[in-house]
Amino acid sequence: MLGLRLAPQALPWRIIGGVLLALLAAIAQRCVVAFHRRRARRDRRKAAQRARPRPAAGRLETIFVSVPSYRDPDCARTLLDLFERAAAPERVYVGVCVQNDDSSADACPLGAYAALVAREGTLGDMSPHVRVHRLPASAAQGPMLARSLIERRLYNGERYYMNIDSHTRFVRSWDDECIAALRRCPAPERAVLSAYPGSHAAVAGAQRRGDALPVGTFMRLSGREEDTGHRLPTFEGTTFARRPTRPLPTAFYAGCFAFSRASRLHEVPYDPQCAFVFLGEEFSMAARLYTHGYDLFAPEDALVGHRWDRDYRPTFWERVASPAAEAQRRDGYARLVRLLRQVHPYGLGADRTAAAFERRSGVQLEAPPAPAAGAAWHAFVGVGAPPAPDEATAACGSWRAYERALAEAPTKFGSDK
Repeated sequence: MLGLRLAPQALPWRIIGGVLLALLAAIAQRCVVAFHRRRARRDRRKAAQRARPRPAAGRLETIFVSVPSYRDPDCARTLLDLFERAAAPERVYVGVCVQNDDSSADACPLGAYAALVAREGTLGDMSPHVRVHRLPASAAQGPMLARSLIERRLYNGERYYMNIDSHTRFVRSWDDECIAALRRCPAPERAVLSAYPGSHAAVAGAQRRGDALPVGTFMRLSGREEDTGHRLPTFEGTTFARRPTRPLPTAFYAGCFAFSRASRLHEVPYDPQCAFVFLGEEFSMAARLYTHGYDLFAPEDALVGHRWDRDYRPTFWERVASPAAEAQRRDGYARLVRLLRQVHPYGLGADRTAAAFERRSGVQLEAPPAPAAGAAWHAFVGVGAPPAPDEATAACGSWRAYERALAEAPTKFGSDK
């Protein structure tokens, strides 16, 4: 019989090769099975969502989402995720202030959104639910002007109002979850959910795996900005060390995630005249909301995720290169600080005093902002003065659980990072 005969010393290598091939085949089979299981779970979720009875669109509580976008290629994917993850996308309306260079590839986020829908969408094109205000990138003056333009020109009477940035991801049924979390707050008509969201990748990963909602986040004081001379407080976000049982009272506001009843706009609108203000936006809004009788809460669950890296996109700071723009920026900060010391349509309210906000936040409003009398810059001042014992017990079950929930976490994120 013709053929090759292997030398005895070659036999072990033949055995090893066979074992490796069998191992690779087993791994490949497991990957194929896992892929089909994930696809089956996804299909079941989509089928359940389609089958779930919904009230008529006219009876749904509508939500308006404000999205300022400065030359951001991620804006289109934010729109896709916003509608795809909503439990009732027909009740969601979006206002986008597009601040783009007409010559750039991202000049039309709606066009990029339509392309994403064609490739990846399951709902169809929701462009009729998106309202756009266009502003040349050369006329952009930062987030406060953009958010003000959206409030004044794109909002159209929806019941709830949500502020996000143009690089945001959403948990499944985020619309239902936000409304439910707001209702768990005392006096929900005067409550605002707000926090620096965690990583968009973490939220997206948890949703792909079908995990429960990620643990929520809250804000701490991290320092002061030194660039303008006003030394306004800056913040950082971190994750609850232990999930509270309901939204936790806090003293601070995040522009990249805030959810409330839309009636808030009539009392605490964004100031359109604070050109190029960035780090002062959130402290100003916190003080204004509190003195107008609103209470801020950090949700116990993560409801959105945020893309914190900025390397992939330009920012409006490129506009502050000229002496004229720098002068506008300094005037904007001076106006913001001045209005933090008086009752004014774009300043403090009359429902609570500035002294009450100082006690609540631990930050003095007089220039330069400093720790309030008797307060130190420590963990609890970082989230504002500790709540009353009954508030802490309601949110976490006990005072000790409240302290554990705010324990130092290793990961920090924020707009000043």
